[in-house]
Amino acid sequence: MGEFDELERLIGRRLEAAIPDVVARYRARLRERANPLGTDPGQWTDTRDHAHLILHDCVRALLHGSGSAADRTATLSLSADLGERRARSGMRLRDSLHAAEQLVDITLETLGGIADDLPPSDAHRLFVRAALLVNRCAARRTQAAAETYDIQVVRQVEQATAEQYGKLAVEIHDRIGGSLALAFRHLEMHRMENRGAPGNGGRVTAIEESLEEAAAFTRHLVSGLSSTFPMPDGLHASIQKCAHALNPHRIPVVIEFSGEEDRLPGRHRDEIFLIIREFLRNSFAHGSPTLISIRIKITDKRVSARLADNGSGFDTSAQGRGSPATATGGLRAMRERIERLGGGCRLKSAPGDGTRMWLWAPLATAPSTTDPDDSAVPTLADRPAAGTPPRP
Repeated sequence: MGEFDELERLIGRRLEAAIPDVVARYRARLRERANPLGTDPGQWTDTRDHAHLILHDCVRALLHGSGSAADRTATLSLSADLGERRARSGMRLRDSLHAAEQLVDITLETLGGIADDLPPSDAHRLFVRAALLVNRCAARRTQAAAETYDIQVVRQVEQATAEQYGKLAVEIHDRIGGSLALAFRHLEMHRMENRGAPGNGGRVTAIEESLEEAAAFTRHLVSGLSSTFPMPDGLHASIQKCAHALNPHRIPVVIEFSGEEDRLPGRHRDEIFLIIREFLRNSFAHGSPTLISIRIKITDKRVSARLADNGSGFDTSAQGRGSPATATGGLRAMRERIERLGGGCRLKSAPGDGTRMWLWAPLATAPSTTDPDDSAVPTLADRPAAGTPPRP
């Protein structure tokens, strides 16, 4: 077994030395296939760096073993960032998947040549072992990039849809609303000019009632389009559906809901849902947690929520790579949403220590930026659930 391990390390050293050649052939293959990840200089920089990550993953596994789960999780955030950038730049997911396939093919071809001069009794086993590692490393990083790509595309579609809703609301308000206001004005002038004339009262009243009905419908339509997305099932059910839809690995998500949802104004419900959805997206895309906890409490005066995951966490003081919430603007957007409701939020996170968020908003008329009842940032240890995984 020791001799086989030494041969495995030999394969690893040879693959490491061949990385520049593999990457050069990789770009040539992408250009040959007219894949924009190879033909576009801007996209190629990211694609090349990602190829180096995958190949060095393979080399490390051959030289030192697979490594710890924490190490793998920490480096996967770079692949997740790549998927997000590709979605923002308008790249197609199929180009990314095609590129990953080409890199695996070229690496396997290289491994076949590397193993040619090894003892025949071991060459086949070594090639199979190395091939499995290549596929595993490429699949793990490609999956991380694809998941964040998917999340970013959905987010862009939703933002575009919201913008279209807003534009439509303005058009309805300006065009139909303006025309109705003008019709009311003409009707008022008609009343003044024909005051006391026989036979007009009933007809004018009928016209006025019809116009008022149209105006009321227009106001209702504009109000609906100006808000965010409808939640016919309510906040609690919508959060459950969202957690299920965003959760490809079926990580446990514990949702506790207390109070009467009917007390929530529509705007509070929409904004809180969007904040929680953003927290879930960031947790699934960047945190790699084994447990997420969501606790929402509604009273007659306020609504509060405690959100926590036991994932990899991040440095809240850092900017750009390695700090997903600040890099994507997600944390800023969440704060702005809750502040629009007159409330506030706090967030606590550190590398390896998960992420916790606490938010609240008043339901009364007076805004509140402090919480009179609670002072601690939430943790998963607040109320441990039976049978739930421990904090890492």
